[in-house]
Amino acid sequence: MMKKLFVALFIVAGFASCDKWKLQESLTTNWIPEKDILVEYIAEHDVNIYTVVDGENRLFEYTYGTYVEDAVDSDKTMKLVFAVNNEIDEFEFTDEELIEMNCFYEQFGTWIPTGQWQIKNGTIKGEKISENQWRINVSVSTTPKSEGETAKTIEFIEVFTLNN
Repeated sequence: MMKKLFVALFIVAGFASCDKWKLQESLTTNWIPEKDILVEYIAEHDVNIYTVVDGENRLFEYTYGTYVEDAVDSDKTMKLVFAVNNEIDEFEFTDEELIEMNCFYEQFGTWIPTGQWQIKNGTIKGEKISENQWRINVSVSTTPKSEGETAKTIEFIEVFTLNN
């Protein structure tokens, strides 16, 4: 009996010390000139579809992803995307102004609800810190698409770099 217990503990300890299932994270924070966000309302499903297109604004894209190395179907990605006028060097948008920016949150992955959510609550501030970089401060929440769905909170302060 003790021998079986020892073998079982040895196996469990081996798995516990294994780095094979380590969570990996990635973060990209980019801005792109001359882009815009097209919003199409689909009445049949009562949802907005957001598409990035060529335009006259500056597009900011925050992308955070996770996955477990060597595990199948473990990835998930979350994005916050918004556009501002190319001519400004500083901004602050709050609540209803976020709708005018066509700000949206998107997530996709194997085991999470996939889709796009409108952002119309919170604040996004930005300041140009060089020709290629912006400091962006975000504190927003998603607009639930259905009853019972909980709003997601997105908060960060990051430097966004030009991506041509």
